[in-house]
Amino acid sequence: MLKKFHLYRQHEAMDCGSTCLRMVAKYYGRSYSAQELRELTQIGKDGVNLLGIAEAAESIGFRTIAVKVSLDKLLQEAPLPCIVHWSQNHFVVITPPQPSPVGRAFLSSSLLGRRSGGGVQVADPARGLITYTREEFEKHWATTIVNGQKMGVALLLEPSPLAPNGGMEYSEDKGKNNSPIGGKDGTPRGAALGAGRIWDYLLQHRRLIGQLAIGLLVASLLQLIFPFLTQSVVDVGVQTRNPSFVLLVLLAQLALTVGRTTVEFIRSWLLMHLSTRLNLSLLSNFLIKLTRLPLSFFDTKQFGDIMQRIGDHHRIEQFLTGQALNTLFSMFNLVIFGSVLAFYNLTIFGVLMLSALMYAGWVVLFLKVRRKLDYQRFGVSAQSNSTLVQLIQGMHEIRLAGAETPMRWQWEQLQTQSFKLGMKSLAVSQWQQAGALLINEGKSIFITFLSAQAVINGQLTLGGMLAVQYIIGQVNAPLQQLIGLVQSGQDAKISLERLNEIYELENEEGPRGVPSNGGITVPPLDGTPRGVRGLFFRNVSFTYRGAGNEPVLRDINLSIPEGKTTAIVGMSGSGKTTLLKLLL
Repeated sequence: MLKKFHLYRQHEAMDCGSTCLRMVAKYYGRSYSAQELRELTQIGKDGVNLLGIAEAAESIGFRTIAVKVSLDKLLQEAPLPCIVHWSQNHFVVITPPQPSPVGRAFLSSSLLGRRSGGGVQVADPARGLITYTREEFEKHWATTIVNGQKMGVALLLEPSPLAPNGGMEYSEDKGKNNSPIGGKDGTPRGAALGAGRIWDYLLQHRRLIGQLAIGLLVASLLQLIFPFLTQSVVDVGVQTRNPSFVLLVLLAQLALTVGRTTVEFIRSWLLMHLSTRLNLSLLSNFLIKLTRLPLSFFDTKQFGDIMQRIGDHHRIEQFLTGQALNTLFSMFNLVIFGSVLAFYNLTIFGVLMLSALMYAGWVVLFLKVRRKLDYQRFGVSAQSNSTLVQLIQGMHEIRLAGAETPMRWQWEQLQTQSFKLGMKSLAVSQWQQAGALLINEGKSIFITFLSAQAVINGQLTLGGMLAVQYIIGQVNAPLQQLIGLVQSGQDAKISLERLNEIYELENEEGPRGVPSNGGITVPPLDGTPRGVRGLFFRNVSFTYRGAGNEPVLRDINLSIPEGKTTAIVGMSGSGKTTLLKLLL
């Protein structure tokens, strides 16, 4: 369903950027006052720039990216509405297709025209809604020529389930703070990345999910015909010795196979598109969160630890777009084929369900052990990555200190630990797979016996037996996916717990991009020597956070005169970086 686009007029000459952001936010159901967005965009005497609009948009829960593109690419691929730089001194919004009382046919033709060569409608905060021809639009917007192609600058925006900067949302209707993560006093606090927010990422792509569901429905209906065709080949074609009928049925099966392959081909492309966008959204918000954290966080966190958490995002994305979606859609197959199997023979259906419960119970037995090994592997992998980065990036210091061998030994010891944990994980997987294989094979043998006995007793035809075997094969995959979902769900939950260690930390900056304490306290200058200008340290000591840590700097006296060049030199680990941070 197409949403209604609300036009806002700018109140002052410099308000075009904030007003454009206000219109985009309103389109996505977020209401803000003009003054709130004016402050967030940091309007100066010359107005606002694209960076100010982008930072303001991210502070209220949007993901942004500035691009320089051609008009064709902008209209065909960019999410609308988007903000464009207009005539080098103004900002306007390209509007999305709008609902019209004329009817759906007009909407389709309007969208087709705008995307394929018709006019381009913009919301100008100074002049209102205006439709330009492509030539007129490019004249105002496409001010750069790259490789003979006209290009302009646009800011693309999409809503995010997270408000990454503790954004404050002001509702004109209620006149109060509606921020989902802001405190009562207006200060930001950490926002946990719960299961609900993870699903919000997925639900942002409802259209793709709907297309996947349609593809699954078509594929399932095609698969549903196969067991009946298989039965008809034996019971009709073979029994009546009619080769023409058998050939006709086989040709029908071939056509159905081509149809299923085509549907799966399209479904794979849709899944790739969905998983890529989801992974980009998750990682983008994680990087935004990292940029809001205090610098002291990075003093106590290893590089490998942060990289491992980036890997956790990929595991969550795989769970959502791989296991979760496939299992959810496969449940339709399970219900359909399970019903057909129950129609053929209730006893065989009962055996199948009992074996599925046994398989699930066997998998659950190993979840606790797998969780423990996962945390151990995470820690070792983080240390290994950090050591490897230190070994490569710090090669000059390592060679000067003659520490090549100890650094290599440290990395090798971590690889040995990783190997031992990998062996333990392999042993657990082997025991789990052995039990699962025994249950599955035992079920198949028992069902084959029951099917053969039913044929001998005249309760089932030979074609019906072949159809049952086909149905069992189709039901096994959804059952295994459902049980595998439990295991993948645990892995995703562990990753979510580790990520929340980051997301729940308080941001260094407040809602308007200033320190949360309201400003920077300038130290008194009473100790400055009379008549001398510069930077001075008097008996300064510094210790990093942590119990038992020794001071990195102790009783430092420093004088950096104004206008002079001062070099800070020393061995690795002597405190040069710490000293520079204190100076800043």
